[in-house]
Amino acid sequence: MSTKNRSYPGQVYGRRHPAPASLVRLIQRQLKARGYGSLKINGQFDGATESSVRLFQAQNVDRLGKPLRPD
Repeated sequence: MSTKNRSYPGQVYGRRHPAPASLVRLIQRQLKARGYGSLKINGQFDGATESSVRLFQAQNVDRLGKPLRPD
């Protein structure tokens, strides 16, 4: 599934702010495809998914070239 030109929902998601399972599965697939952990594609924002998201944030920049802030 391509994420090109996909608009961001403007929401903050995480274990305390659950995202829809379909969105979590998409995030898990993208993280796994990019080598950010051996995630189970289960639609649950679990500890492994959170760790992979934090690693992604620590190693990437936003569209303006500014570092992402792991949160």
